[in-house]
Amino acid sequence: MAIILTKKELDNVSLYRYETNPATPMDGVFEPWWNWCVSMLPVWVSPNLVTLMGIVPPITIFMYLVTFDVSMTAVLPAHLLCLHGFAIFWYQTMDAIDGKQARKTNNCSPLG
Repeated sequence: MAIILTKKELDNVSLYRYETNPATPMDGVFEPWWNWCVSMLPVWVSPNLVTLMGIVPPITIFMYLVTFDVSMTAVLPAHLLCLHGFAIFWYQTMDAIDGKQARKTNNCSPLG
């Protein structure tokens, strides 16, 4: 069964604009950091590359963790826990600035 939109509904779709707003109280705390980070990125860096750069450290550090303990039951060394903390912070930062980079380079759609 096809859904047919009226002329008014189609006009509303073309006027729709995605807007971000803080999802957590920490967004306000990290906003200056994210703005500084995205200002350091050149315009030729694709937002998709920023997203990809965000996932590489967590995966790499997880692979490093597996070399210490395949069973995931041992007490881990402190440096590994610090690396995981860095990986989470890195991922969160890259995830936050990929949309900002898309808007900066005009690579975003009305849906985000």
